[in-house]
Amino acid sequence: MPIGIHTSASRKPKPELAKSREELRREKQRLESEPRKLQRQKLMASVADAGGKPPSKLNISAPIAASEYLTTREAAAYLKLSRQFLEGARYRGDGSGPGYIKLGRAVRYRRSVLDAWMSAHDQSPDKPIAS
Repeated sequence: MPIGIHTSASRKPKPELAKSREELRREKQRLESEPRKLQRQKLMASVADAGGKPPSKLNISAPIAASEYLTTREAAAYLKLSRQFLEGARYRGDGSGPGYIKLGRAVRYRRSVLDAWMSAHDQSPDKPIAS
């Protein structure tokens, strides 16, 4: 009596089950892709409403709030310097940057100190250039 070895590779799925699995897979894929399609359609509609420009999360041209104390990002925008310059000057601790106030982890710059620091770095010549 021959002994038959059955492996999962030798078994073939029944055609009706394979078809139903394929249909289930397609239905699942269709249901998962519908929200993405709707998101894409909404994005394209908002782009069309904005005059062809994609919506942005950051409003770079937003005015700086008139406050006595500024965050690093606001101080950098106020001085028209990069945020990295202010952070680097703070970490170096050599006095190359403006004075700041540290409250826990929060760093704030006083507007009057920023103005004084900028005026201290004024490189206007004492004498007019002779021609």
